Amino acid sequence: TPPKRKTQSPEGLCYRIAQELATAPGHQRRGFHAAQKFFQEMGGFHEGYLNGYENMDLCLCLIASGHKLAVAHESRIIHATSASPGRFAHETANGQLLMRRHGGRIRPDLHMLGRLDGYVPRVDLSLSCWLELPEESAQALAAQAEKADADALAEMLRGEPLWRGGWLRLMAALEAAGKPGEALAAGLRGLRFFPAPELAAKAQALAKAHDSLAGFAADAASLAAGLGQPADPTILAANRWRLQATRRRAFACGETHLAQAMSEALLNNPGARKIFAHE
Repeated sequence: TPPKRKTQSPEGLCYRIAQELATAPGHQRRGFHAAQKFFQEMGGFHEGYLNGYENMDLCLCLIASGHKLAVAHESRIIHATSASPGRFAHETANGQLLMRRHGGRIRPDLHMLGRLDGYVPRVDLSLSCWLELPEESAQALAAQAEKADADALAEMLRGEPLWRGGWLRLMAALEAAGKPGEALAAGLRGLRFFPAPELAAKAQALAKAHDSLAGFAADAASLAAGLGQPADPTILAANRWRLQATRRRAFACGETHLAQAMSEALLNNPGARKIFAHE
């Protein structure tokens, strides 16, 4: 179970799964629920998004119109997570559209919420953002897991899913136990927490090495290719400019930990590479 946050910003990017406080028949999409009249009032989902971000856009439109959102902790939803073909193929363009439409009103809070719970903010040159354990905590878990089997590793990750190196350990343990399908599934779960190239590469290797997983080979290759530094030099230069601008603003606001994350991204994220020392 992911750690509970101590606070929640109604306009922050972490506030993604919300439920309109209404009892009328509603419209559902990936855990989001809104009464039909409000959905229609907003004009439905913006059609400029391709397979992602449209629900966040709608949330922000509802907030701008004076409606309130809340998390429905009692809700239970069966959802085939990220199963749509090409689910992550348009993340950069979708994110850019969201910022053009709502950037002036969004208050990023991932780094603040993460710090409250003892995590370290990370960002890379593709502008993906995530949280990780501090290096000391990750090293301590790695020491505890020295002789752990797959079941023990899975239990450790249930308690601390932001242990990035633990997911690679679990994949290796499951493959060694003759469970390549479960190993691939573990890697995909880990990728929900971090855009980790090493997990994507391992998933790709599993799909290639085991005939039973051959049907996943193309998806795994596409996933691996979509992580890391943008191949387009124009996009890369623009992203570097954004990181530099954000770093300056972070320093000006006294957000030194956020500024440090921007600096590491501009140096090709050396902090993230440290995980290989204690996997």
